[in-house]
Parts: sequence; structure tokens; C-alpha cells
Amino acid sequence: MPNQATIDSNRVHTFVSWSTPAGNRRSAPLYVATVTNPYLGRVRELKAKSADELELKVNECVAKWRDQESRKRTVTAQKDAKERARAEAIRLDVEAKRALNELKALLNDTLAVDDRINWESEHDTRTYPEFFYPEPPKRPSPGELSLPPEPGWAWLFRGRHRRWVSECEETRTIFEEAESSAKQSWEKAVQEHKAARDSAYKDHQEKRAAFLAGQREFNNAISALRERFEANEPRAIIEYCSRVLERSSYPETISVRHDLDFEGESGTLVVNLELPSADDLPKASGYKYVVKGNLPTPVELKAKERERLHAEVLDQVVVRTMHEVFESCYTSGVQRVIVNGWVTSLNKATGQDERSQVRCLASDRGAFESINLSRVEPAACVKMLSENVGGMSGAAR
Repeated sequence: MPNQATIDSNRVHTFVSWSTPAGNRRSAPLYVATVTNPYLGRVRELKAKSADELELKVNECVAKWRDQESRKRTVTAQKDAKERARAEAIRLDVEAKRALNELKALLNDTLAVDDRINWESEHDTRTYPEFFYPEPPKRPSPGELSLPPEPGWAWLFRGRHRRWVSECEETRTIFEEAESSAKQSWEKAVQEHKAARDSAYKDHQEKRAAFLAGQREFNNAISALRERFEANEPRAIIEYCSRVLERSSYPETISVRHDLDFEGESGTLVVNLELPSADDLPKASGYKYVVKGNLPTPVELKAKERERLHAEVLDQVVVRTMHEVFESCYTSGVQRVIVNGWVTSLNKATGQDERSQVRCLASDRGAFESINLSRVEPAACVKMLSENVGGMSGAAR
């Protein structure tokens, strides 16, 4: 609803006319007012034989237009509010559908990603900034000595000549002292600049040395990790796979955490995943605009739809994790992978959080790499891989 400060755009201009349209002088003045309202696009000229009569007409016109403007502004504001609400409903609807589509494409989205770590890109190749310091102050330009003019006929009047010589000597002395003072100030400024520059350069070199030392240490650690991983050291395999899974990009609507263990003798990597609960997933399939209330309203997913969505997400995440591990591990160290999926959710009967294992699947490298993940049904794939768990150790934690 517009406030009082915005519902009155009326402007009034008054004047007194003593002339007729023909240019003749009137016997009595004519009082004239021009009333305009830019918001309504209205202009009206009012005439009266007295100031009081004109004021009455102006007030009537202004009151009428003020009421019209108020109603129009109210209608416009309501229309604008509806348009904003409709636009917001559209925006939220697009976001909600995008979020659901992202969850349904968790597996397919990772197939185009090369999960192997690019060792070269892991190195820190930054260069330390070059040293820079402002230039020293420039030497001041020499001044110009301006001596007083020699008085006329000074050679005839010795007193006048002596005074002129004295004035010249005094002027020259003042000039030379000023020049000397300026030179000393400049020399001092140059010395201070050099000292400050030397200190800044020393600080820059110390920081540069520290930066390069840290950079070498970091890059050496990356190279060492690569060597250890390619030598199939268990701890290096765990660190490498942790880096791979940490980089796995999931939608903002879900969170996936992992914990790894590796059995060197069998070449089995065990991945324990903390998966989102059904309550962590989006609850709306979209949004619509509802006239009553003038608000965007969520279209809630039904209970069965939410259960189905949750199952789809879990199936995709566990298969995706196994794919990322096998694809990224280009050495012979990891031959088998076991993925355990855990969910912590609220037990509505006890009011307590309960953690339970909801997925468990296993596969060796050869069997998994023969699967065409771009064409599988994640639930069917999980069911098949779950049947392999009994023959592998470390299936559950």
C-alpha cells in the first residue's frame, strides 16, 4: 500500500490576469490556476473571479485527483506484488527442478570426469612477486639568483654603490644558504629512501626464501606421494583415494563423507560412506503461484516419492564411489573395492538419532570395469554387486 508521501503528485501554479485574450485590460482581475498531475497524466486550468473561489476549485480538483492517484497506485502496487510473487515462484520452481535433476544424474555426471589425479597440476607453480619500491626523490632543480638592479649613477655616489653591493652580497648569501639547505634535505631524503629500500628488500628476500622453501616442501611431498602410491604403499593408496573422493563434486543439496581402509595383501580398499538421510534431501518437486496469499507455494513430494528419491540417490552414490576409485587408481594396488553406505536418521519413536548400514556392495576391478555404467539401472547394479559381498573381507565396519 503506497504511503502518504507517494500518493500526491499534484502541482499547482496560480497567477492573476488583468488582460483579456484580445489584450484589453479587464475591469476586475481574473484568478487563474494550472493544476497538473504527472502520475495521472492530467492537466487542468481553473479560473475564478476571486482568490477564495479559485482556492475552493483547486482544493476540489486536487482532492479528486489525489483519490484517483491513490487508487491507481494501490492497484499498480498490488499488480507489481503479484508479478514479483509469480516471478519468484518461477525462479524457485526452476531451482527445485534443477536440484531434483542433479540428484537423478549423480552417476551419469561423473562418467565424463577423469577421476585420476593429474600430478603435474598438483604442484605449486606460483611465482613470488618481483621486488618493487618507489624511485628515490629527484634532485631539486637549481634556483636562479636574482640580484637587485644597480642604481643609476651609482659610480658617482659611493654610499649608494656600497649599499647596492651590500644588498647583492646579502641576496647571494640567502640564495646560497637556501640552495645548500635544499641540497642537504634532498641528500637526507635519499639516504632515508635507501635505508627504507634496503630494509624492504631484505624483508622481501626473506619472505621469498620462505615461500620458495614451503613451495619446495609442498611439491616434494606431492612427488613423494606419487612415488609411494605408484609403489602401492597402503597409506599412500588411502591418501590418494581420499583426495579423489574429496574432489568428487556433489550438488549443494547433499553431503557425502568417507572413511577408508586398505588391506595390502588382498589389494582391497574398503570405503565407508556417510550418506544423506531422506530428511536431508529436497522436499519440494517444484513451486507454483497461489493467488490466495499472493505467495509462491512449494509442491511437496509425497512420502513414497521421497523414499524413491532417497533410494535412487543412495544407489547412485555407492556405485559412483566405486567407479571413481577404480578409474582413478591406475596402478595394480587396488584390485577390489568394498563400499559400505551408512545413514544417520531420526528414529521418530525414540527421538534419538540412529546410524544404520543401508548399502553394501563389492567388486573386483575386472568385473566392475566390464559394466557399462552409462546404461545401467543403479538399483539393479547395486543388487548385483551386493551379492559379491559375502566372498570379500572387510565388508562392514
